[in-house]
Amino acid sequence: MKKVLAFLVIMTYMSALDIGEQIPQIVVKNQFDKPYTLDKGLSSIIFSDTQANSGIVKEVLSKKEDDFLQKRKILYLVDINAMPSIITNLIAIPKMKKYKFFIYMLDEKDKKFFKDTKESIVIYDFENGVLKSKKSLKTKDELEAVLN
Repeated sequence: MKKVLAFLVIMTYMSALDIGEQIPQIVVKNQFDKPYTLDKGLSSIIFSDTQANSGIVKEVLSKKEDDFLQKRKILYLVDINAMPSIITNLIAIPKMKKYKFFIYMLDEKDKKFFKDTKESIVIYDFENGVLKSKKSLKTKDELEAVLN
């Protein structure tokens, strides 16, 4: 039993997206329930998995032009799986629909690719579908500097 548990722990940590790896071919849906398959056309992913960090990203993106993310081939991805589904469906998603940018939501089964965030906003930069860098950010100023 201990060997099985150790194997599962190791496999869990090995699944995180790392430098030099291909972008995972996963499907995410935005706040309007429109699917998008991550592909090598993306230049970056902005990822957040806490309400506080999502607030920072929202504040920064709200000041940008409407097509800021699309022009730069950036995808904003959030993990809201910890949120109770009733809150997600009755409060969070309707609120997201008011934003001028798309917010894509990570499915529970795909969390393994984006789990090394340490409660930071993480910018994943890709080139031809290969992860070139990861930046962990904590503040609005850091995010604004990266996006300018």
